[in-house]
Amino acid sequence: MLQKSVGFPALLVGTGCLLWATSIANAQVIYSENFSGGLPSNAAYPLGAPMFGTTVTPTVGNVYLLPANPPAFGTTNSLGLWASSAVGDATARSSATLGLLGGWEYTVSFDMKSNGLGQPHTGGSWSLLMALGAGTQLFGGTGETDWLSQSFIYTPTENEANAIFSFTASSVGTGIRSTPVLLDNLLITARQLPSPPPSTVPEPSSLSLMALGLAGAVLVGARRRIA
Repeated sequence: MLQKSVGFPALLVGTGCLLWATSIANAQVIYSENFSGGLPSNAAYPLGAPMFGTTVTPTVGNVYLLPANPPAFGTTNSLGLWASSAVGDATARSSATLGLLGGWEYTVSFDMKSNGLGQPHTGGSWSLLMALGAGTQLFGGTGETDWLSQSFIYTPTENEANAIFSFTASSVGTGIRSTPVLLDNLLITARQLPSPPPSTVPEPSSLSLMALGLAGAVLVGARRRIA
């Protein structure tokens, strides 16, 4: 009884597919911040300096580190970005640069909440612009929201050695506390995008050679039958 064996090329292709799938699953954390080590304050943090105990630096507007436990904030420390038509935007960024590599896939995930801090919301829409290097993603809504988990993916086409991670809140509401946007559990993971597995479909040139070989075999067989 004949047993069908797996040829070396097929085994090689199978191994390549396994390695390809394994590399897809692997990802490394390059940035993480949950503000648990920070020092909450009732006053906006100074611009241009890292917030105490965190890896975040305020750069524009009113940026706060909010305490844990009050129901309006959540159960852990969180970053508060106050923005309105009266005070303008609020922006913070990663204190250190993140060297991004071309051809790698970066996934940014975070928790977000729009909150009136127990005060009546004064109306208007709000937005949150997240940026990682040259990649950006805009989130937004109207009024207050509960905590939501958000994410976006960025794949640079070339190396970005001086890339930063930044977040800017904007609002058309009125009043200094119209629509603070709260952020928590910031996480960035990276994984190298592998080359696709080898194709098992023969190229056109290979098909032509196979056709010529088959035609030759048929011709030889026909001559033998005639002889």
